Amino acid sequence: MCSTTKSVEDFSMKKGSDGVYRRRSCCKKCHVKSTAIWRKKNPGKLKNLRLKELENNRIRASDYYYDNRYKPEFQAKRCKEAAKRRATKIKATPEWLSEDHIREIDYLYWLSKDISITSGEQYHVDHIIPLKGKGVCGLHVPWNLQVIPSDINLRKSNKHA
Repeated sequence: MCSTTKSVEDFSMKKGSDGVYRRRSCCKKCHVKSTAIWRKKNPGKLKNLRLKELENNRIRASDYYYDNRYKPEFQAKRCKEAAKRRATKIKATPEWLSEDHIREIDYLYWLSKDISITSGEQYHVDHIIPLKGKGVCGLHVPWNLQVIPSDINLRKSNKHA
């Protein structure tokens, strides 16, 4: 390494195996150089490390899904995320929504799952004014959402009631 006196800010942080962040023993410049040299000497190892990491992440995500898939909170979260993804895709979620609005949307998705479990009948969160309908275009906001039975929602389709 360079063996010169440097300030603490010249040394980057590294997360240890115990989860605690500590300063590296070499400065940022020396670390970048030594990493580049190691990568040139060990091209196959880096690829194998990345593949192992990807496989471990896939297994961990799969385990999480199978452990939680029947929990109402997990199902409500998945429904909420799917609706948000669809709404974002068609630019229906405004950027000016506050944290309270987002919590209200979360609550409606949680409520639909809770009512479904309690009553035994499926309930959906419906957009009163559809996100994409003939002649109308609604927003993904709390005051445009309602919890209704699934058969009514599916019959309604993307029509404005």
